[in-house]
Amino acid sequence: MVEKDVVGENRQGVLSSDSSATIKLDVKGLPNGGLKAWLQILGAFFLYFNTWGMVSSFGSYESDYEDSILANSGSFQISTIGSVQSFLMVFMGFIAGPIFDKGFFSYLLRIGTLLVLVGTITQGLSTDYWQLLLSQGVCVGIGMGCLAVPAVAVPSAWFSTKLPFANGIVVSAGGFGGVVYPIMIRSLIPLIGFKYTSLSVALIILVTLGISNVVLQQPTAPRTERDFLDRSALTDVPYVLFVLGCVLTFLGLYTTFFYIATYAVEANVTSESMALYLVSILNGSSVFGRVLPNVPAITQRLGPLNMMVVSVFSLALVVLCFNAGPNMAGLVVMVIFYGFFVGAFFTLQPTIFERLTEDKSRSCRWGSDEELWILCMLGVERCQFGSGRDCDGYQ
Repeated sequence: MVEKDVVGENRQGVLSSDSSATIKLDVKGLPNGGLKAWLQILGAFFLYFNTWGMVSSFGSYESDYEDSILANSGSFQISTIGSVQSFLMVFMGFIAGPIFDKGFFSYLLRIGTLLVLVGTITQGLSTDYWQLLLSQGVCVGIGMGCLAVPAVAVPSAWFSTKLPFANGIVVSAGGFGGVVYPIMIRSLIPLIGFKYTSLSVALIILVTLGISNVVLQQPTAPRTERDFLDRSALTDVPYVLFVLGCVLTFLGLYTTFFYIATYAVEANVTSESMALYLVSILNGSSVFGRVLPNVPAITQRLGPLNMMVVSVFSLALVVLCFNAGPNMAGLVVMVIFYGFFVGAFFTLQPTIFERLTEDKSRSCRWGSDEELWILCMLGVERCQFGSGRDCDGYQ
């Protein structure tokens, strides 16, 4: 055990009045650096790139679906594809966490890669709503769920004192994916069509997840069997309150990702071509929000939970500002701020979960928490600004 001075930060990540407070970190057997450890971060980066980065890009697909192959379907139906994908990705965490604990890391990685790849390819071959729902929604969603838990669990198995920074790098991949995929989708569809655009996306997935499959290693020896639901977490009051706070935040978090482009067009703020880049701007700004809070000097000085509270309240304020009916410049500014604070919300969660979990072997706690989030992710499709293409729905 190694004692590390942290500037007045307690177990919950909140600043305490005692600046000499100490935290005991179990760093036995953790490299905390070196080529092999940083290669694990690279592999986890690409897992995040193709899970949360892909989920946050659905707004670009939705806008295209409304004008092409799903023109006869309503916004509610189309958004269901993205909501089912998000739902299954998070729901699978409830199952993948204990599977990861039992030492089947490589199986999760390979099965997840195969499902995401196959789902994306068949998505490009789809011509009906139900085909897109099964390929992009169900197949890709389940595959993402197999990859999401390893992406979160890997850094804590290789880093101790540098864990917040390592987590920040990994989580920033969600923002990078949310920039690359929307721009790629919107640029290629007019040139080569939806089918070959999807195949191009599948090629990116093949290369990036291929790297993950090569460099990632089983973090630890297989652990003892445990229940799918970590019941001890239910008696940990700070832990439960934090999970409930995340649940409430997730209820409306992805509405902006899914509908910002449609909102900008229907509210006559900008043209459709420019509106489609708002998703990329949002995700691009989230990269800074995912990295900056994990800089060691900032994390130790302010505390991750303190920064989480500020981020969530700031998100609420930005959402309220959307009702002001902004012009293009104002909308871009609000999107940038929203993306930054969303990024901070995402990147701080693993660090706070790690600090609230005294038994570091319980990665299944992350899966247990995701069980509570699944209802929120499925509920995104109901948290719409409006229905169909009626601009009055945005007022």
